[in-house]
Amino acid sequence: MVSLPQLGAWFWRGEGPLVLGDLAVQPGDVQVIQRAWRDATVHKARLLIGLLLALNLGFWLTDGWLLADVPTAQPALTEGRLAATACGLVALAVSGVPDRLRELVAWLTGAATCGVVAWTVGRIGGPDSAWFFYTFPFLFLGLLGWVTPARRVLGQALLCAATAALFFGPHPAHRADPLAGTALANLIGVTLLAIAIGFYVDHMRLRLYLMGREREHLVADLGARVRAQTQHIQRLLDHVETAREAERCELAAELHDELGQLLTAMRCVVKAQRVRDERRPDLDQIAQLLQQSTRALRDVLERLRPRVLDDLGLGPATAWMVQRVAGLGGLDFELALPPQEVLAGLSDREATVAFRVVQESLTNVLRHAQATRVEVRAEVEGGRLRLWVDDDGVGFDPGGSPSGFGLLGMTERAHTVGGEVVVAPGARGGTSVSLSLPLEAA
Repeated sequence: MVSLPQLGAWFWRGEGPLVLGDLAVQPGDVQVIQRAWRDATVHKARLLIGLLLALNLGFWLTDGWLLADVPTAQPALTEGRLAATACGLVALAVSGVPDRLRELVAWLTGAATCGVVAWTVGRIGGPDSAWFFYTFPFLFLGLLGWVTPARRVLGQALLCAATAALFFGPHPAHRADPLAGTALANLIGVTLLAIAIGFYVDHMRLRLYLMGREREHLVADLGARVRAQTQHIQRLLDHVETAREAERCELAAELHDELGQLLTAMRCVVKAQRVRDERRPDLDQIAQLLQQSTRALRDVLERLRPRVLDDLGLGPATAWMVQRVAGLGGLDFELALPPQEVLAGLSDREATVAFRVVQESLTNVLRHAQATRVEVRAEVEGGRLRLWVDDDGVGFDPGGSPSGFGLLGMTERAHTVGGEVVVAPGARGGTSVSLSLPLEAA
């Protein structure tokens, strides 16, 4: 059930539940469409005025031929076309008025157009002629733009009044014609029809516009939520990565201090026992097992957290990693790093991310690349660390999906400190892994 306040909101302001319905729009959206349609109406009105002027001038040339049997109509049409042309030129001239006056000027211009047409056809024929019906199409000029229902009624009434006044006013015979009442009723009926069509068209215009605005709001809200969730995930990944590196460092220290010392002490005890009793072959086996355990422990510690990274920094740690991989895979390496004092400016997190990217890239080279040569380069310029690992292996398919999580891990590591990892085909074949990392010190 529609209440009177809702009906009033629709009639006076063109808004309210009758128009908005279930649309989740903001209060300023209705005002936005008023400004938008005001500008659009000016543009459409200029096009329509230009078209009407062209038709008016074009048919003017044919009046003598088309109306040869109605010689009394030609003088009236000539004067009417002159007046219509002047009215159109004036309308074009005043179409650039300030925004607050555009709607009023538009209705007054439409009323002037209807009045000129009614005055012209009124001089040719009365209510009982077909000339009167030529005024009806001009009553729909108000459909050009969106207006509130109240202004729609007032504007259409103005067009109807201008048509009736200039058709019947200058001609007493028209007012005395028996069909004057019928003609006036037809004029009012067409005006009411124009108002009803205007209500429907305005309603659909506003609904479609507001649906678009609602979609924009939803997209913006969804985008904000996605950005917020992405930032939350990035913070979580940053926390997980930091916690993982801290846990690795702590675990490596515990293994080194506790288990490493224990294995060393056991080796010393076995060695001392062998000195006392050289005829015990089982002691040699125990010594070999302890030696292997120590070597295995050293490998585990290196994978968890290389001490060289904490003790000497990124440059020596990278060189150590390259030499280690070269020994395992029999590869030729080229290493080009900035001076140690330049890399010393990196924070622990930045150095760790860069080292892990190099480590994962070299691991992929050993596992998948089938390469014979690898080049590792780095530079610090413009407040950023740039690092490349290029190989001459078999390359990869850029369109394929990765089978492991190495690339994803490198990418996420870089994202935690605002960096970026790009994996692409190398310039001379193989694969190129590049890291770009902003430096906190910069």
